[in-house]
Amino acid sequence: MVTVETAGGATGTASYMQSASFGEFYGDSLLDEKKEFEGNGVLSACAIINSVIGPALIGKDAFQQSQIDEIIMDSLRTTHLTCAVNITSPVSFAVLKAAAAAKGEPLYRYLGGASAFTLPVPGFLCASGSNRYGVYDDAQGKPNYAFVAYGFDNHDDADYAIWEVEDAWENMIAKEYGVRPHRGFSMAIPSGRITADQQMWELMNRCIREKGYEGKVGLHADLSAHAFWNAEKNMYAGLFDTQERTRDQMIETVLEMAHKYNFVIIQDPLNTWDLEGYAKLTAESGVQIVGSDVFGTDLDRLHQCLVGKCFNTMLLRVQKYPTFSDCVRAVNMASSYGVGVMPMDSAGEDEDIVDYAIGFHCGTIYMSGPSCHGNRMPLLEDMIGPRVRFFGRYGLKGKAFELRHQTDG
Repeated sequence: MVTVETAGGATGTASYMQSASFGEFYGDSLLDEKKEFEGNGVLSACAIINSVIGPALIGKDAFQQSQIDEIIMDSLRTTHLTCAVNITSPVSFAVLKAAAAAKGEPLYRYLGGASAFTLPVPGFLCASGSNRYGVYDDAQGKPNYAFVAYGFDNHDDADYAIWEVEDAWENMIAKEYGVRPHRGFSMAIPSGRITADQQMWELMNRCIREKGYEGKVGLHADLSAHAFWNAEKNMYAGLFDTQERTRDQMIETVLEMAHKYNFVIIQDPLNTWDLEGYAKLTAESGVQIVGSDVFGTDLDRLHQCLVGKCFNTMLLRVQKYPTFSDCVRAVNMASSYGVGVMPMDSAGEDEDIVDYAIGFHCGTIYMSGPSCHGNRMPLLEDMIGPRVRFFGRYGLKGKAFELRHQTDG
């Protein structure tokens, strides 16, 4: 955790969390590699922040973020490190928040100005777990599933619809499979309870239908398919069931999710090297295909994906970028290609992720429904006042939604 204080007494604090991410396109962190904390200590990183980065920033203008970020990166290079995200990111974002405080503005308004008044579509986790089919146990709880409330005129109605569907889901899965999820936590489906994820998809659809929310509440699947890819066999194994799938079979299954079930967001559906497959799914699924691990935070790789039309929405792991300036470059790059942005709290953003979503004018936000994150949404709604708007179905990307927008218009 890093705290920055301006000469006028305004402060900003940011932390960095070393989350598990799949793929090869994320920046490195500096870890102690000693016996303590199994090599994950950060005393050496803290020492560089306090003795090198901090002194270089004293007396600099907090409102000149791009210059601040250049100083941070130049200072890091004096230590013979080219990248250490757990050093540069918390300093950069702490300065950002200190500057917002010095202006007397909430973070969302400091980021987005007077035009930041539209709330993103919320979603809420309903199931997770990696090893229910006995293949992998290191996929960090993926695939995750969530309910997404998009067909509403305002955020309050969307938030309540998620609560209703989640309540029905908890009762139904307990009755059908003897599993009682605890709302607000990642519920791992234990092995031996279901034979295929399709059983859960059917039950989730049933919850939506019985509550009368078909066409208003959909599903989000965060697959992290790369974690289930066996490069030696050229097969996916243990993702949805015990069956092994070829690349073409995997594409067929994902298209079935989009066309037969209520999936409106499908994230990381293939291994990170299959850009052609990503582009096929984006073109043919009709729903929001989110790229995350396929580019990580690598701006060159992101550009390659955008040129190839590999996805219609990029996941924004805000503080996984080396600096705030790098984060903004990614957002602007996506916008220039007509690609949406979906922020996620994965590197220590916490409730600030809602400010980033509103400040960057994002149509959707990763699984931030009725929770501590979602609770910030109505708070900011009150701060925005009468101008507040809700993206609703216009927040989702995909040809199916584009057609609906044309019909609405």
